[in-house]
Amino acid sequence: MCRKIEEYFFVYDHKVGYLIDGFSIFYNQRVQLFDSSRHILDNEFEIQKCFEQYEKLDKELEELNYEFVDSNSFLEVQVSDVLCGLFKNYFTFINELAISDLDEVKSKLTSSQRNCLHLIADLILKSDNKNKEFLFYVMSMGEHEKHKQFMFGEYNKSNHADAA
Repeated sequence: MCRKIEEYFFVYDHKVGYLIDGFSIFYNQRVQLFDSSRHILDNEFEIQKCFEQYEKLDKELEELNYEFVDSNSFLEVQVSDVLCGLFKNYFTFINELAISDLDEVKSKLTSSQRNCLHLIADLILKSDNKNKEFLFYVMSMGEHEKHKQFMFGEYNKSNHADAA
């Protein structure tokens, strides 16, 4: 497939010391994975520029159903922003803790905080049961272990036999 390609700029044109230089690859992967879906993405101008560059090289991407929109006009994008912010703060919180401290910290949650954690765990499990590809994590195995322990620890041992 690559015999006729004159330049390999995706392979060789990179900054030394950078594994990735943006998040467009993750957006691209999700849009292509769910290629029969309609994707409405918040205006992320750097990602939009990357998509425009990719389209020149990947005609399949050009045919996919996606658009970048102003989140003020789309309630669904606003809800997505809130959920992304929630998960960003959650992962920052648990990653600042030692794995040995997670159970103690979790035991000190208020009943309201525990209920919110259970609701989030239910949402994650419901999504995972619907389609394993809905969930996409970009983190180390250690971070994933912290997430499993904190989010799905005792709660899912008692309430969900098939927990993550």
